[in-house]
Amino acid sequence: MRNQTAMKKRPFTKVEMLMTLLIIIIFAGIVIVLVKQVKKRANKKKAEIAKIIAEKKAAKKLKLKLQAFEYDIQKESYERAIAELSAAEIAKEVNIELPVFPPLNKKKDVENMLKYEILDEVNKSYPMSRFDEMAKEVKQKNRLYKLNERVTVRVKDVRRGGQYKTVKGYLRTRTKTWIRVGDVKYNKALIDPNQLVHFDTARHMQKVRKEKKRLGSLFEKQRKKKRRVTTKKLSPIVWDREGYTKVADEWVSKESVFKQAMAKALAKNIARIRAEIESVIYEKAGFCWNKEFQRWEDCGK
Repeated sequence: MRNQTAMKKRPFTKVEMLMTLLIIIIFAGIVIVLVKQVKKRANKKKAEIAKIIAEKKAAKKLKLKLQAFEYDIQKESYERAIAELSAAEIAKEVNIELPVFPPLNKKKDVENMLKYEILDEVNKSYPMSRFDEMAKEVKQKNRLYKLNERVTVRVKDVRRGGQYKTVKGYLRTRTKTWIRVGDVKYNKALIDPNQLVHFDTARHMQKVRKEKKRLGSLFEKQRKKKRRVTTKKLSPIVWDREGYTKVADEWVSKESVFKQAMAKALAKNIARIRAEIESVIYEKAGFCWNKEFQRWEDCGK
């Protein structure tokens, strides 16, 4: 116990004090070095930031200087580009004839106009009056014979094995089941089926209705075919006449197509000419082209 107390109270020796002092000096030296490095890095960073700010300011200032000539560049580029445009060549490229005018009618109106012109052509070739005439012919061909009208009819002769014989005379009577020609009655079942339409009302109406339907269907097919042919023929003529041209399966006004083509050609010319105009104006104003950085710079700096 006494030994431990003695050890605690023992003063530092000179060696120990020197060692402690040396450690403190080394530590202080390290701290000083670290502080210097931190300051150096901070100063370097600060310098870099200052350089970036200066470069940005210089770039902004240069940009403002260059922008002062933008109006002249655009004006000269536009004037030269316009002068080099050829309306005739552009119209030829888009297959449009000069002069080009805005369409007088809207697309919907042209569609209606085309529809009526097609219908007019179809009606000229296949007028509805022709179908009416055909219907009259069918009715006349299969007409009911009138009473007291002289007729010729084929009737089956039962006594001769069912062979047909020709009977001529005046039609005196006509009922649902038989007719009388002259003084002789004939059952309708014995009349030639092809001639029965002239003596039987129901058969007459059925035949006329069926024949009119067949002819009507045929007539409509002919009209549809004519409509298809006429549409193919008239569509490009009418649309072209009204100031439209076909682009990607759609009818578009020639004026808009021509304007778009002109604008495209103008933009292409401006893009080509601008670089040349820029060089002339900037060099005249005292600027130089930096090939390394691909930018214009003030020659005086």
